[in-house]
Amino acid sequence: MGLIVEIIGAPASGKTFFYDYLKKFSCEGKSNSFCTKSYKKNFFDFYFQRKNNSIRFKKLIYSYYIKKFQVKSNILFKNEYNDLNKFIKQKLSEDKKYKKIFKLYKKYISTTKYTNERKNRAIKNFEIDFLGSKYNDKNKQFEIFDEGFLQKIFVNFQGNNNLKFNNKNQIEYLKLVPNPDVVLLFKTNIKICLERAKKRKDGFLYKADKLRYVSSKDYFCKNVLKYIVKQKIPIIELDGTKDCKKNMQLFLENFKIINKSYK
Repeated sequence: MGLIVEIIGAPASGKTFFYDYLKKFSCEGKSNSFCTKSYKKNFFDFYFQRKNNSIRFKKLIYSYYIKKFQVKSNILFKNEYNDLNKFIKQKLSEDKKYKKIFKLYKKYISTTKYTNERKNRAIKNFEIDFLGSKYNDKNKQFEIFDEGFLQKIFVNFQGNNNLKFNNKNQIEYLKLVPNPDVVLLFKTNIKICLERAKKRKDGFLYKADKLRYVSSKDYFCKNVLKYIVKQKIPIIELDGTKDCKKNMQLFLENFKIINKSYK
């Protein structure tokens, strides 16, 4: 049985950069005890496999479109998008606790000042990732995901105060969503994260003129970290300012210790 490792940390803390390094490390065959995975890929692999041969080619083109652009498509792949939505709704309806989880995550998204389009996209991605967690084919000792369900609520926002995602909501959410077996935490200095984010082409949510969107008091959801400790989930701490080779060495050292405890 595989064990789930989730990477968490502030935006621009170095999570994705290190994840890509891990992916390359794994693909080159330098380790056979862990692999990098994606809930989204899990879901779409399952979804597209169920299609018959007569429409498989168009579905495969749509899968490429999803990877490069977005899930929503009202023009080129209208029928495929509608079919996808029906499939998602059907599968989610089979999970009795999902309505509660969805309500909590939607409340969290409502605390942001994202555009409606971005909010809808976040919700759709959440649905897909949730189903992807169910279709995960565990075949390694450790499976590393770049964004899991703890990371999805890790940043605090201060918009729409009447819809605050309060402490009770946060704890309830954490208890309901799939939890990892190990957490890889990037504790990069927030000032460095802010500077990095300003250089991003999309500006992300730390751009100087949009910093007010994020809580100035607490950047991160402290309940996530408290919950991890309370559940006794092992934590590997890394600094995103360090060279990937150094972080990899530190990761592997901790990885061996944690791996032994599971045997």
